[in-house]
Amino acid sequence: MNEEIEVKAEETNTQPEDNGEKSEKLFTQAEVNKIVKDRLARARSQEDKSENAAVTEYAEQLKARESAVSCKEYLIENGYSTKYAELLDTSDVETFKKKVEEILTISNTGRRHTPRPHNTEDFGSDNSAEPFRKIVPHKPDKRYT
Repeated sequence: MNEEIEVKAEETNTQPEDNGEKSEKLFTQAEVNKIVKDRLARARSQEDKSENAAVTEYAEQLKARESAVSCKEYLIENGYSTKYAELLDTSDVETFKKKVEEILTISNTGRRHTPRPHNTEDFGSDNSAEPFRKIVPHKPDKRYT
C-alpha cells in the first residue's frame, strides 16, 4: 500500500508531457492552503449566521415572556382578572394597559368587587335602611303559645 502511495505521489509530481492529452491540474501548497482557508471561512460564516439566528430567536422569545409577565403583574396589582392577558396581545406592555383600561371603561365589570368597610356612619346616610333601624319587639304567634 505504501508503494501505491509513493507511485501516485511520483506520478503527480512529474511534469505533464505535451503530447495532446489533458492532464490533471497540479496545485502548489500555497494554493491548497488558500482553498482550505476559503472553505473554512465559508463554513464558519454559515455557523455564525445560524448561531446568530438561534440567539436572536431566543432573545425574542425571552422578551415576549417578560412582556407577558409584566402584563399579568399589572393586572394582579390593579385587581383585574388575569384572563385579559390570555385574550389580549401582551407583546407591548403600554398598549396592553391602554386596551385593558378601554375595555374596563366600556364594561366596568373587570375590577373585582371590593367590599366597602362596614361603617355605622355610612349606614345612617342611606334612607332605604330606615325601616330596619327601628327595633320592634318580637311577638310570638298565638298558635305556639
